[in-house]
Amino acid sequence: MAIDTILDPNIDVVFPDEPSIDPILRDLSKNYTNALDIARELLPYVGLTEEDLELFSELVVYSILDGHRSGLPSNYPLKYGYIEGAVFAIRWAKILQSLGANKQVFMIHTERNRKTEERMAAILGGIQEIAGYFIGTALEAGIRLHYNGHGVHDSYELSPIVETAEGITSNGTYDLHFLLNYSEEWAVRNLEEVQKIPDFTTIVRFTKGHLGGVWIPTKANYASFIYCQNASVSNNWSDVQLIFLSLLALKSYIVNNGTIGSRQYARNEREEIYERRELNAAHGWVPVYLGNSLPKRSIMFFSEGPVTYEF
Repeated sequence: MAIDTILDPNIDVVFPDEPSIDPILRDLSKNYTNALDIARELLPYVGLTEEDLELFSELVVYSILDGHRSGLPSNYPLKYGYIEGAVFAIRWAKILQSLGANKQVFMIHTERNRKTEERMAAILGGIQEIAGYFIGTALEAGIRLHYNGHGVHDSYELSPIVETAEGITSNGTYDLHFLLNYSEEWAVRNLEEVQKIPDFTTIVRFTKGHLGGVWIPTKANYASFIYCQNASVSNNWSDVQLIFLSLLALKSYIVNNGTIGSRQYARNEREEIYERRELNAAHGWVPVYLGNSLPKRSIMFFSEGPVTYEF
């Protein structure tokens, strides 16, 4: 089956002149029963095999969401970007769930976001507006919601929503962890609470190339890293692009698994890496056409150097 025959013909990457929540609600109602079939068609473009798909059960992605203020047309209210971010999270969770993953972690916002009053108001307003739909979607999909961060179960502004979300979805089987009001200082002081967060295998960072303020102690000892240039704004991503990103996360886990802190090199490996990385400054580039969608760029890291995927 050709790639262009598996694209959703209803993908809309054009924003209307006036903001509307209707397209977002349509995204929430999607199911991804064919995600695995699409993933199989994309395997050659990522360099994975059918057998590799079984390893989705081991994959735990830590996603650092970003770009919600600058990933939308400027006529959109700021809170709309955070609504889009919430929907991006639940869409990607449902896709990974369909592919065989069991758990996932998202960074929603940090305590330092409070330094920008307008931004914090947009975050809280966006969460409030989408909360009912979001929780209902998680419940229907069998997703169990967890929240961690400074005061999220008592003093946080939206703690009633947090309590409701965790209670209603407690029977789910896919564990989706959200970090709210997070700081590394809070994590260091609350390591017992941090241990409720699963260890992750792959970190995906959107828009920015740093991990300042979003590091989670003890959780990333063996995690690989992917940088994604684009914002985690739902309307900017097609379903096929999210499936492709999922495969990249799996690929990153597979190629780095067993090599972080414990790799032993054979002599020929050392010579090959030295030649490719040091003498030739190797850098791979893999362009993949996935239909009429806004372009995406992600960078993965190998022993020999980085590989850029454009899709």
